[in-house]
Amino acid sequence: MSLIAGMNEELNRDRELLQQYQQIGGLFAFTILKAKIKEAEDSIASGNVVRMLIAYKTLKNSK
Repeated sequence: MSLIAGMNEELNRDRELLQQYQQIGGLFAFTILKAKIKEAEDSIASGNVVRMLIAYKTLKNSK
């Protein structure tokens, strides 16, 4: 699996989790996860592989 494919998989999982936090009113968790998702999206847009690896690891640990 490529880095981009792995990131997209984690982003999809975390976006679903984000919706769950929003529904239950988990504002703190929602805010943190939203920032992690934004950083991952920004890292992909930047094309910086090191930044993407860090963002991927951060998303992976968001369970």
